[in-house]
Amino acid sequence: MTDTIKEFEARYPEEARREIAAHLLEKSLVELMCTECGKTAFTVDTHRSHANFECPVCRKRTFVRNAAGGISVVSESRLLKLVSYVRTRKWYCAEHDGVQAEVTGVELAADGFTARLTYNCRRRSRMFKSRVHSGERQVDLLALEAEMGTEG
Repeated sequence: MTDTIKEFEARYPEEARREIAAHLLEKSLVELMCTECGKTAFTVDTHRSHANFECPVCRKRTFVRNAAGGISVVSESRLLKLVSYVRTRKWYCAEHDGVQAEVTGVELAADGFTARLTYNCRRRSRMFKSRVHSGERQVDLLALEAEMGTEG
């Protein structure tokens, strides 16, 4: 049941309305520090799926993703390391098992946590010298971070 503003004001005194508003703001806003320098704080709305902020002190960006599991925070330098790993990692064609693909490009999505990987697959067969086709994959950068840590 939803109340109109007049019904809400009639039901609760002014002090109770202030407490309710403060409680709702406390639940919906989270304060995070800059992941690079730690000097600047950002306020993030927990109802947004993703956000990014530029720190006025160090001029680096901080990326925030709000998922069902919680809030993930990534610095710009960490994100660049993950993208570099995506470029240099061995990728295989999604259509042909065991055929290594040549990465032609990596594009970041607006949320900063997923990347679109484009590749060329060069499949060799007996009848033809080689067959080439292009493809693309969506890559979750945070899922690759654990793999990057075990290899390096």
